Order: sequence, then structure tokens, then C-alpha cells
Amino acid sequence: QTWKNKTLRQRQASWSQTWCDQYTNWYYHLWTDDENDLFVRTKFPWFYPTYNKLSPAILRVDSVRYLYMLYYGGLYVIY
Repeated sequence: QTWKNKTLRQRQASWSQTWCDQYTNWYYHLWTDDENDLFVRTKFPWFYPTYNKLSPAILRVDSVRYLYMLYYGGLYVIY
């Protein structure tokens, strides 16, 4: 999951907890904007200049989701 910081709104936190409760063998991580930036800068340095120029910020968030899936695999759910 991505969010601007580690403080989710109550509704989002409830949804995240439901996933964690249902899929206890899965790994959950909340990526912040700062972590997204570091991830792209270190794992995809060739893309970072483009990533850093994307505006509005939601375009960076949308693009980094694909990079997480490419790098780690797994499941990304938008709710």
C-alpha cells in the first residue's frame, strides 16, 4: 500500500487490517512518499529523473506501483 506517510485515515487502516487478518501468511508493507522516492532512486535510477518530474504527485504514486510489482512481484490492490 502507498500513502504520503505512515498515518492512514481510519477507514484505510481498517481496510488494511482486514487484508492482514484474512491473509496472515502474506507480507504487508505501507510505502510512504519518501520510501517511494528512495526505491525509485536506488532500484530504477534510469527512471528517476522522469519520475521526479511527474506532476501532480499522484502520477508518481501511480507509476511506482508498477515498479514495485516489477521488482517484487506480488499483489497490489486498489480499493
